[in-house]
Amino acid sequence: MDVTIRSGLPHERRVGAAAFFMFEGESAPTGAAARFDRASGGALTRLLTSGDFAGRWLEAVVLYPTRGSEAPRVLVVGLGPRSELTRRPRAACSDITRSSLTAGNRSPRSAPSSCS
Repeated sequence: MDVTIRSGLPHERRVGAAAFFMFEGESAPTGAAARFDRASGGALTRLLTSGDFAGRWLEAVVLYPTRGSEAPRVLVVGLGPRSELTRRPRAACSDITRSSLTAGNRSPRSAPSSCS
């Protein structure tokens, strides 16, 4: 398995999976996640408003967007409350790798910059 962690817009790259981190309690995506949300026609906004994802620590969801992403899978991983962020991004990256393997992906790509 080849795991690459880069900042930028992962949904614009041809990879097995793009990943975004989201904080608990936030009602709208920010940063690169917001760009993906616009490109996908609101996939992350719908996920948040559905109540199926709250951004809790290491909560993970796999989306299969029909537009707005070069990657066939988009992993959304919760970081918990923004105020409690410490070393959590590293652990979240590990969770992305595990989730990606479960989904049968061989080259996940994550976007720590989407946490900003």
